[in-house]
Amino acid sequence: MTMSSPTPPFNFGNADIYQCLGPVPSGYSVGIYTDALPWRGAPFGDADATQRFYPTRAYCATFASITDGLSNTIMAGEVIKGKGADLRGFTWWGDAVSISTYLPPNSSLPDIMNTAGYCVYPFQDNPPCRAATTQFPPTNAFRSRHPGGVNVVFCDGSVKFIKNTISLLVYRGLGTSAGGEIISSDAY
Repeated sequence: MTMSSPTPPFNFGNADIYQCLGPVPSGYSVGIYTDALPWRGAPFGDADATQRFYPTRAYCATFASITDGLSNTIMAGEVIKGKGADLRGFTWWGDAVSISTYLPPNSSLPDIMNTAGYCVYPFQDNPPCRAATTQFPPTNAFRSRHPGGVNVVFCDGSVKFIKNTISLLVYRGLGTSAGGEIISSDAY
C-alpha cells in the first residue's frame, strides 16, 4: 500500500470525514445521489470524546456491530502520500486517516481538505484537492498509483483490488458497516 507509515488510512464510512454528509455538493453527486447522502455506519471514527461531529466519536466497533458482514465492509485501504506541504497520506495527522467511499477509487474529483494549506495541487503528481467550504465538507478518497484501482483490506482480513470502474452504489455500500446492503462478491 502507498503509505507513509505502517498505519493505513481507515474507512470512516460512505460520507464525509465527519460521517454526516448533508446535501451533496454540486458536481459530486456522481450520478447516484442528488440530495442528502445518509451515513450508514463505519468501522472507525475519531477517538477523542471531547469533540463533537462524528457519530462514532469515541466508539469502538466490534465484529458484532459490523452488521453488513466483515467480508462486505472495507476496513482500510491505499492512499497517495502528498508531496511538498501536502498532508495527504501522513497518517500521524487525523484527517489523513479519515478516508471514505464517498468518492470513487482514484477519483478525478478532488479530495476536500479542511484548509487550503493542507493541500498542494497542482504540484508534481499530487492527486487533485481543494479547500473545504460550507458547501464542500472534508472528504478524502482511497487512491493509488496502480493502474485501474486500489487495494483495500476488508474487516475479515482479506485484501482485494477494487477497480476504478466499480459501481459507485456498490462501492459506497462496501464503505458502510450497518447499511443493510446485500453485495455479491462478483459485483466488485
